[in-house]
Amino acid sequence: MILELLRRMFGNVEQGEAFTASNIRNLHKIGFSLIGYSIFKFLTSGWLLYLMTACVTLHVATGAQNIESTFDGGDFTGIGMGLLTLALAEVFYQGLALKEEARFTI
Repeated sequence: MILELLRRMFGNVEQGEAFTASNIRNLHKIGFSLIGYSIFKFLTSGWLLYLMTACVTLHVATGAQNIESTFDGGDFTGIGMGLLTLALAEVFYQGLALKEEARFTI
């Protein structure tokens, strides 16, 4: 999905239309997708690790009192990239506003 949105954006840029409403929407979609994927990955990784630890504790580790996991909380680079993409969308929005203002200037 993200690659398709980027392809559309680059198509608009090739035509000389970088600051358009559709590019801003595409950047918003990309940013929120990156953030959503990062949160989804964090939640599913923790859940799967919990299930595996419970299974090992129940079926394999007889006599073991504690099994420690190595789950470090996950990788949040996707959230950072998503926030940067949303900031870039704001820059594109300001560029569109300047473009619209210049069009009406005599």
